[in-house]
Amino acid sequence: MSKANRISSTGRVTHVRMDCAYLTSDKFGKVLVMPGAVFPSDYGQSDLRQRLKVDDTVHFVAIARPQEQCEWLAVRVGGIFTFLVVTVTLVTDTFAYAVSESISTVFIPVTAFLSSDHAKLSDHVASGDCLFVLVRPLLERSGCQWIAISANKVASDNVPSPDSVRSSSQCSCTPTSVELPHDRKGYAVIYFVSKQIAYAHDICGEVVTCPILTWIGGNNGNMDAEGLNEVVAVGETVYFEASCTKRGWRAQRWSRNEPIGGSSDSYTQTAMTSEQMILRAIGPELSDFLRQRIPNVLAYTAL
Repeated sequence: MSKANRISSTGRVTHVRMDCAYLTSDKFGKVLVMPGAVFPSDYGQSDLRQRLKVDDTVHFVAIARPQEQCEWLAVRVGGIFTFLVVTVTLVTDTFAYAVSESISTVFIPVTAFLSSDHAKLSDHVASGDCLFVLVRPLLERSGCQWIAISANKVASDNVPSPDSVRSSSQCSCTPTSVELPHDRKGYAVIYFVSKQIAYAHDICGEVVTCPILTWIGGNNGNMDAEGLNEVVAVGETVYFEASCTKRGWRAQRWSRNEPIGGSSDSYTQTAMTSEQMILRAIGPELSDFLRQRIPNVLAYTAL
């Protein structure tokens, strides 16, 4: 498809139904959005009302296809997300306000925090605390035009600089070219997780598919974990390195934190075979059995 028939821009949601939605772009006009542009093909949810709201500002990629009085049909839609380090200025039991040098005031609801152990936000956060947040635009509320969808409290001696936050992802939230990069790395927030797979939004609102075979973050201290849903949770921020495939962005390696010492030169990772998985699972028990049954052989092999 030629570049003239494919666009990448931002727009405002003007109407949302369960099976379709409409965007308005100042540059390109009206854009039709179908569920396939918002949800992964193997994701069970397809109600657009659960993902898009009227007056949301979103980023979209669309193709020229006149339909439903629209000149453009969206093939991918995501919210415009930004990572920030903010300083809390006001705290109540259910929400907080914080400030940032780049976008001024941010509204932070208690639901933005991953932990559900604190019934009151004021028990967990105080004025002056630094938070690492993922924000998106919203209609102005008490002077705020941004809302945090994920928030993590950080120690004062471990606050990332604005430059490091910006450089953690190689994509731009307002791309000037319709040609999307083939590889990407940065941070994303999980919005769905099962035993075998997770889906996350990066700072551009793109969906990143995160399979269990490319997870390199360990078991998070849960020795009984048997799937991703016992290691990571919805709303958690993860670091990823992804490649662009025919089905969208797919993480080639991902974990909670950026690997120390930088990324590997290759985006590939060798997955364990079924035999290796079995041996890894029964390894300790097998060693104990052999030690009891044939200690002399084990002693010989250790020489």
